[in-house]
Amino acid sequence: MRINNLPLISLFVLVLVSFSLFLGGCAYADNETINKNKLAEITNDTTSSFLNEPFDLELLVEVIVVAYTNHVNRKNFDKNKITKGIVRGFMQSLDKHSNFLDPEEAANRLESSSGKIDGGIGIVFSAQKRSLLVDEVNKDSPAEKAGIKARDRIIAIDGVSVKNIQLIEITKKIRGEIGTNVVLKIVRRGEKKPIDITVTRGIITVQSVSCDVVKKENKIIGIIKITGFRENTYAQFLSETSKLMDKKPDYIIFDLRENPGGYVNSVRDIMSEIVGPGHVLFQEEFWDGRVTKISSNLLTTSSIFYKDSSINKFACLVNENTASAAEIMSSGLRDILGTKIIGEATYGKGTGWVPIDLKSGKGTCNVTCFRWLTPRGNSIEEVGVEPDIEVFMEEEDVFLKKDPQMDVAFEELLKK
Repeated sequence: MRINNLPLISLFVLVLVSFSLFLGGCAYADNETINKNKLAEITNDTTSSFLNEPFDLELLVEVIVVAYTNHVNRKNFDKNKITKGIVRGFMQSLDKHSNFLDPEEAANRLESSSGKIDGGIGIVFSAQKRSLLVDEVNKDSPAEKAGIKARDRIIAIDGVSVKNIQLIEITKKIRGEIGTNVVLKIVRRGEKKPIDITVTRGIITVQSVSCDVVKKENKIIGIIKITGFRENTYAQFLSETSKLMDKKPDYIIFDLRENPGGYVNSVRDIMSEIVGPGHVLFQEEFWDGRVTKISSNLLTTSSIFYKDSSINKFACLVNENTASAAEIMSSGLRDILGTKIIGEATYGKGTGWVPIDLKSGKGTCNVTCFRWLTPRGNSIEEVGVEPDIEVFMEEEDVFLKKDPQMDVAFEELLKK
């Protein structure tokens, strides 16, 4: 086969050779959560077969040549797009959580993690086969004001079907300039036909923590729902629980259902408030077998919960979408306080990644750097946190506004 596009091939050879040099000792990560001495030790490890064995450049070049020679759309090949594809493919081949984000994607993720979003509508959704399932509608958000409800299914955005569209592209379509409109085509249970709902984009402040109280059998039960662990979640937790504690609850239920996780520092701060000083909250295991124990960061007994001895019983609700930092919290509460976990087995994300900004400024690598273990040293990777009492929540329950998992939590707390 004749190679008639040497500049294209040269580009990818250069990319791979440069990458090999990077692995051979030129890596650099300007991130405070990475131990730079350890990183230098890893990248200068001459015994590593991965760092010393060459990549199969012949395979890569041959694939590029075959694709370019035969592809019907070869005139529109974009070298930058293809290069990013190679980088994304490499990162995704490592494990299902490591990934590469270009600067725009990294900025969007950073913004959403901060708890404040410009040009959003205020929904949390998950991808289904042919639709987006609305898991949560933020209180007082543009989506709530427009009439979007939890369990609605979005099948189109501005007339474009969401089927087979990547989540990053869906996010771009939903978000936009503040004050502009987006039209969502909704399938709603009880409606015979899909309905179009127009939502005006605005500034979204994500409320991660909400509290409520229920009185049963002359006992006050406090309910603390945490939907994610963002930068502002700890501050919200202190504010909301302070008001809750004024009502003198006898028991507490932590609702971590549909919580996808988030910042480890956030969950550490919150758990410290709950369990007080002197406890190992979770552990981090690294590639070389080192294990770091992460302990409560409270040095005194100033915790809201710790100093209030009237609360002597906790329960925690989880489901299959409880993941990552939320799994750290649920398993930690059980190991430390004996908290009963009620619901379904959790997602099983037992690893943590660190965002490392590339020195070139061309993107961010989210690299899985450690496995985390429960205070007792157990891993939940792939298996999740098993509940003490298994209770399933059916779609019918949601439609009828029933909550069998919460009901079982009430029963468990009120047992004599």
